[in-house]
Amino acid sequence: MKNARRREWNCLPLPRTDTITMEKLTGLTKKDVPRSVFVCGDPNRVKGIAAFLDSPRELARSREFVSFGGSLGGTKTLIISHGVGASGAAICFQELIELGAETIVRLGTAGAFLDDYVIGDVFIPMGAFRLEGASRAMVQPEYPAVPDFALASTIYQALAR
Repeated sequence: MKNARRREWNCLPLPRTDTITMEKLTGLTKKDVPRSVFVCGDPNRVKGIAAFLDSPRELARSREFVSFGGSLGGTKTLIISHGVGASGAAICFQELIELGAETIVRLGTAGAFLDDYVIGDVFIPMGAFRLEGASRAMVQPEYPAVPDFALASTIYQALAR
């Protein structure tokens, strides 16, 4: 009987999404989000990162999502935090994409399985283990967790200067 109810529920027609206006958890709107966005985990780091922008201003503050906008080299830029964990990051990234972001660069801390790295090292990861649960709900386990190679190369070249 329980399964019958579940099947019945799955058959209900979904509302048209083009007629629904939902507030984003990030507190942002389409006008706030440029094509390229920088993201960090800790909300307390956003203001410090935003200090590198020209004319930074706080756009929204909602739960773990703190955002500042401004420009960098004349290009509209957004800095936003996603809080702790993959689930908060997934919510943040999904909302950014829905609002027009095409490139998302994550800044911040990371763990490593190699002894070659020490606290304070700066590196550009070219792959990651997907040992959390959020990505399994979005993509097949075989899908690699790798960055866009051209973007990673561009970032590497800029940092090497």
